[in-house]
Amino acid sequence: MKKIIYFLFAFAILFPVFTGCDEDDTEKAPVLPPYESMVIDFSSFSGDAKSISDIKTTTNFFLAATTVYFWNATLVSVLSVPVAAFYSSFNHTPVYLGNKKWQWTYAVNGFAGEYTARLTGEVQSDDIKWEMYISKTGIGAFAEFKWFEGTSSADRNTGQWTLYHSYQYQEEVLVIDWLRISGELSQITYTYVRELNNDGVTDDFNGSFLTYGLQEGNYNAYYHTHAYVNSISEFADTYIEWNTTEYYGHIKASYIYQDDIWHCWDNLGNDIDCTN
Repeated sequence: MKKIIYFLFAFAILFPVFTGCDEDDTEKAPVLPPYESMVIDFSSFSGDAKSISDIKTTTNFFLAATTVYFWNATLVSVLSVPVAAFYSSFNHTPVYLGNKKWQWTYAVNGFAGEYTARLTGEVQSDDIKWEMYISKTGIGAFAEFKWFEGTSSADRNTGQWTLYHSYQYQEEVLVIDWLRISGELSQITYTYVRELNNDGVTDDFNGSFLTYGLQEGNYNAYYHTHAYVNSISEFADTYIEWNTTEYYGHIKASYIYQDDIWHCWDNLGNDIDCTN
C-alpha cells in the first residue's frame, strides 16, 4: 500500500514536468509579422486635392504617379489573394501542433469561389518560419498548394516573403524584403524573380525591383524602381521622392527625360523649378 501511495505522490509531482512543456508552448504562439510587411501603403503619395485625371499627362507629377500606380496595380494582381489570406489570419487563433509549430486555418472571403487558408508558424533558433497553403472550391477550383512562405525575426522588425505564381505555375515569382524601425515600416523591396513566363521562355522582367522607404529630410519617402522597359528593350531606373504630408516631390528618370537631374512638382501637382 505504501508503494502505491509513494508512486501516486511521485506521479503527482512529476505530472506537471511531463505536461507543462506543451501547455507553456501553446501560450507562446509566435506573433504574426506586421500586415505592412507584404503590402505598400500608396495612400501617402498624393493628397485628396490631387486627382491624376485632372493633371496634364506631360507633368512631372503625372509621370511619377503613373509609375507608382502601375506598380501598385501590378502588385495587386499578384498579391490580391495571398494578401487577403494573410490579413484574415489576424482574426483567428492558432492551434498548437507540437514541436514549436502552430497553425491558423480559416476561410477567406471577398473573392469568387471559396478559398481556405492554412498558415503555419514554426519557431526556429533565430527566427520564425511561415508557410501559407491555400485551396479553392467552386469555379476555378484547385487543390491546396503553398502560395507563399517566409521568415521573420522574433521582434517583428525584419523578414522576407517568397510568393509563388499560382496553382498552375508553382514557381517563385516575387520576393519581398522588409524592415521596420521603431515600430514603423521603414523599407520594403519587391523583387521579381520568375525566370520563365507562361510560355516557357525567358521572362524579360526577371530581376526588376521596386523599393519603397522612409528617410530624413523634406522628401521623407521614396521609390526606386529598376525594371525592364518594353519601349527601350532594356532595364531602366526611376527615382521618386516626395513629402508625405504636403505631397510635393520630384522624379529622376534618364530614359524619360534624357538627363540625370531631378524634375519637381508642387503640392498641387504643377511643375516647378527644382531648388535642390
